[in-house]
Amino acid sequence: MYITLSISGHGHHPAAWRKSTLPLNVGGIPRYDGVVRVAEAATLDAVIFTPPRFDKSLLANGITDVLQLDNLSVIGSLAAVTNSIGLGASSPIRYNEPFNIARSFSALDNLTAGRSCWLIDLEGHSWTPADFGHASNLSIDDHYCRAEEFLIVVRKLWDSWEDGAVLADKLNGMFADSGKIHPINYAGNFFSVRGPLVAVRPPQGHPPIFMDDMSSAGKRLAASYGDVLIAPCGDRAQAISLTNEMRAASKAASRGGAALKILMMLCPILAKDERSAKNRADDLDQSSDQDAVRSMPPRFVGTPAGLVSHMSEWVDAGACDGFNLAFPVLSEDVSVLVQDVVPKLKQAGLFRAEYPGSTMREHLGLRRPTSQFSKEVA
Repeated sequence: MYITLSISGHGHHPAAWRKSTLPLNVGGIPRYDGVVRVAEAATLDAVIFTPPRFDKSLLANGITDVLQLDNLSVIGSLAAVTNSIGLGASSPIRYNEPFNIARSFSALDNLTAGRSCWLIDLEGHSWTPADFGHASNLSIDDHYCRAEEFLIVVRKLWDSWEDGAVLADKLNGMFADSGKIHPINYAGNFFSVRGPLVAVRPPQGHPPIFMDDMSSAGKRLAASYGDVLIAPCGDRAQAISLTNEMRAASKAASRGGAALKILMMLCPILAKDERSAKNRADDLDQSSDQDAVRSMPPRFVGTPAGLVSHMSEWVDAGACDGFNLAFPVLSEDVSVLVQDVVPKLKQAGLFRAEYPGSTMREHLGLRRPTSQFSKEVA
């Protein structure tokens, strides 16, 4: 079973900022180093930072935290205080450029020694053209065509420096082997990028690509290019159907059915007994904007033991490969996870006792891709 922790603001419930015990930096920005260290001690696969899914219009009522940190900066700051856990960041495609994304994640993957991953924000929940100075937006079809080109270009840029291209030979004055550095010469409908990247190839080859867009176009991209799909299925039969569909689509894309991992998005609201858990959920809901509450991921309301049973039953039934847990409030919910949930999963043989390797790809059982340019010149 794979388990990632989704972190957004003070937690995934819109009332989280009122309940959270996270320490704060100047200006009220949460500090995440303690939470991430606890998650690493529990051998979770990754922590993934995402923006709140609450619309900025809620600023008008003044009761919902809609602050959006730069997630790339956040995981960069956590690289120095962690050793093994994966560090992921949501970054939007819609208003970004592939060269910038490729360079940023190349740097992050090298800084973390192969522990970065990229959650692609295809939908751009929190963004508008006006935020970025765009006068207009693309049509839906053009948006997804551009997104596919974006992914193609990023992967080519990561491959443009082959493994071992940097020699750093001071004695002979040779910094790099130019025969292992390749322009990509990409020309498409949306991008024309010569390359190569001005950053060394990531230690993982490609940092794992996470996706969570459940549109038909989004699922097609996930089957062709994604390493992990995060899906918000609240019904187990629906989850089984989706997982079977995506494994078949990945196989049809000549990637193999196991090439794409499926994680179910779940917001656990936990307490010592069922009644207390329900009361806690009601209290959170009554302390926040109801439109924001309706935008939350599927919930599990109950006890830690009940969550263990829920997770094991879904994995055993083939509904998913694991879970992306979006706890409502930080950091107390993470403490419950590592003290009362993860030990039970380990005792049952459902979750590992230690990390299987040093990189995010090794955590998830994903193969490391070979540079497409080294194949061409081999």
